Amino acid sequence: IEKMAKAAPGGSERGFGSDGFIRMSSAPVLDATGKVIAAVGIVVDITEQRKAERAVRTTDERLRFVAKATTDVIWDWDLKTNALVWNDAVETVFGHRQHQIYPEIEWWYDHLHPEDRERVVAGIHGVLDHGGSNWSDQYRYLRSDGSYANVIDRGYIARDNIGAPTRAVMSADAAP
Repeated sequence: IEKMAKAAPGGSERGFGSDGFIRMSSAPVLDATGKVIAAVGIVVDITEQRKAERAVRTTDERLRFVAKATTDVIWDWDLKTNALVWNDAVETVFGHRQHQIYPEIEWWYDHLHPEDRERVVAGIHGVLDHGGSNWSDQYRYLRSDGSYANVIDRGYIARDNIGAPTRAVMSADAAP
C-alpha cells in the first residue's frame, strides 16, 4: 500500500506509523444478482488540510482575543464585496447593536458627520486608488443616541499580487 501511495499522483510521502489524518470511502461491488462480490475503497491523506484548518482556527481565535483586548472599534471592509464587519466594541463605543447594522460600507459612510463625510471618504479612496497601504483620519461619527463621537481612525489596506486593494482593516479610537 505504501508503494501505491507514493506511486500515485500526489501520493503521500509519509511512512507507515507516522501521525496523520485520512479520509476513507468504500462501496460494495455487486454482481448481476445483487450479491456482493468485492469492495472498492479510496483512502485520501488529508493531513495537510487538517493542519491548514487548525492554523485558521488558531488565527481566528487570536484575532478574537485581540479584538476583546482593545477598546477600539475594529472594522473590516471586504473591498471586493463591500461587506463590512465590526467587532463588539461598536456597541459599547457607538451604541449601535450588531443586528441593526447594515453590513456594507455605505452604513459607515452614512454615519460620518455631514461636514466630515466628503473629506474622509475622499481620503480613504485616495489611499485605495493610489497604491497606499495605510490610512488614518480624524472625524466625527454618529452614535445611536444622535450625538457624535470624535474618532481617530487608522488602518491597513491589503492588496492582491497585482496591487489591487482587497481588504481594509481599521481601528477607530473614540473619545468619550
